[in-house]
Amino acid sequence: MTAVCNGPVFSFLINELRDRPDTTGELSSAQLDTGSTGDFVVSIFPMYQKAVQWFEKTLVTIPTSINEMWESTIVNLAHTYRKLKMFREAITYYEKALTLSTRCLSTYAGLAYTYHLQGLYSAAIGNYHKALWLKPDDQFCTEMLTMALAGESRSIITRELTHT
Repeated sequence: MTAVCNGPVFSFLINELRDRPDTTGELSSAQLDTGSTGDFVVSIFPMYQKAVQWFEKTLVTIPTSINEMWESTIVNLAHTYRKLKMFREAITYYEKALTLSTRCLSTYAGLAYTYHLQGLYSAAIGNYHKALWLKPDDQFCTEMLTMALAGESRSIITRELTHT
């Protein structure tokens, strides 16, 4: 799952990356010259730790208070934390993004998936429903909702069998 991202942070990061020699072999010039700033940080860094550092550095250097314009940056930071299996941090940033905008499918889907990965099916189900309210035909959320409902059912059955 990837978020649709754009804005000044991506221009800043691309310029930073272009101005520095790539001594680590992590980036190719083709990756920087694609013209697509969408979710390049999440997708081009093989080590998500590096992406976290860039996102956090960017958020620290914002000259004004964080507003809706920065929501995609916060969501991508949450996605990156989720991919690192740092679920508590991911949830914190997804929730922070929701304080800025409640109209982003990717935020609800990412939050739902994070809960789902932890086996917290009720929370996952609620957030998949919110995402589907924004886009009823979203294939990822529809499929994952079905899986979460099945997981929740298995949990209930297992709990009942162990208590009898």
